[in-house]
Amino acid sequence: MSKTGAWILGMQEDAANLTKEEFIKKHGEHNVDLWHEVQEEVVDLEVMQTQLKEMQTKFDNVVSRMNKAIDKKLSK
Repeated sequence: MSKTGAWILGMQEDAANLTKEEFIKKHGEHNVDLWHEVQEEVVDLEVMQTQLKEMQTKFDNVVSRMNKAIDKKLSK
């Protein structure tokens, strides 16, 4: 990876892990747009993770009901 690529990757990692103030102190006000972009992506990922957990719960419930129905039919 080039030095520039490594530098940008490092800033992206910092943007995900630092507060806005910490990021500005380390990388300067002129790079704050990158912090905002990364923070939006982090929020989007958190929303997707929540949705996936909800879908997994619904799926597990459907499978559980199906298994109970199958067990009931087999026990007759």
